[in-house]
Formats: sequence, C-alpha cells, structure tokens
Amino acid sequence: MTSFAIEDICNQALRRIGYAPPIGQIYEGSRASRVAVEIYGQTRDAVLKMQDWPFARRYTALTANGQQAPQPWLYEYSWPSDCLKVRYVAGPIGTFPVLDPRPQQFTDYNDQRLTPAVKAILSNVSPAVLYYTGQIIDISTWEPSAVEALVEELARRFSVSLNGQPDLLKAETELAGGAESNAAQSQVNYPMPAPVQMEGRR
Repeated sequence: MTSFAIEDICNQALRRIGYAPPIGQIYEGSRASRVAVEIYGQTRDAVLKMQDWPFARRYTALTANGQQAPQPWLYEYSWPSDCLKVRYVAGPIGTFPVLDPRPQQFTDYNDQRLTPAVKAILSNVSPAVLYYTGQIIDISTWEPSAVEALVEELARRFSVSLNGQPDLLKAETELAGGAESNAAQSQVNYPMPAPVQMEGRR
C-alpha cells in the first residue's frame, strides 16, 4: 500500500500548475504551505463527498438523540461524528437487522433548539441503519482514482490562490453554487444496495 504525506499530495498538485518551489514541510511558512494548510482539509472532504467512493462507505445503527422530531418527521437521530455525507437510510424488514432494500426518505437537519446547535438526521423509519461517506484522513487507504481527483481539485484551488487566475476563480464560485443547490435537495431518496445482514454496531 502506498503511503502519502500531505506534502506529497500538495506537491503533485503544485507541479500541475507549474508552481515552484515545492513544499518541504506543511508548516514551514512558505506561501504555498500556508495555502495548503488552509485548503487541504476542506478539499479532501469535498472530494470524498463528490461521489459514493467504496473505500469510504460506512454504516451504523442510528441512535435517537432524545429530541422530538419536527413535523412531518417521526424520528430524530444523532449525526455520526465521522459522517461527511448521508447516502442511504435503511429500515428493517421482519426481524431487525435484516434490511429493507426499498428507499427511505430522510433529511439532514440542523437542530437549533439545542445550544449549541447540533446536526441530526430526520426519518420516519425506526429502527434505522445509516449508510454514509466517512471522513477518511489516511490517504494511503484511498482508491487511486480518488487520490487523482484530490490532486486535481487541489491543483485547481492552488491555482486560484497562488496564481489568481480569474477564470478558475469563477469556476470555483460556480462549483460552490452548485453544491448549495445539491444540498437543498437532501430529501431525495437514494437507491438502496441489496439487503445485508448487520454484524453489529460500528
């Protein structure tokens, strides 16, 4: 398995935009390293959320957070700490934990009745199992195609920050607008995978 350091990934991206010198250490204080510190984590997570990468798939039994769900939802569940994006919510069929393959409606929810506000998942299914994309920090576990996507996205963002290319800056703004539009459709059902047997909570 290939081992990647943050500097390796960032330097690949910098080479693609023809920027020199490379980063020697992420906290060295150079211009490129300062930009890398600002953009690396959010870019990594954005790439993970771009699609349902098999290596980043996680599932867990959802746990009620003790709050009354707002209408028309029946249940409010805690948001897993490593969840970047919800992919599916599954309900039981017969005796739990055999899962029903039919899509179940859900929505992300920012419960501001609590202080501080907490992120939650609303659904009408109980008990429920969550399929989601997890925050995978160790790049050595990523698929090659995902690493390539990360390098490309970093290169694009580096180019905006270091070279100030207006066309790329415009593209970045349009991409952010598209992401907000997609987020507004979070109640859309997702196709479920084939039924599976839960082996226990993660």
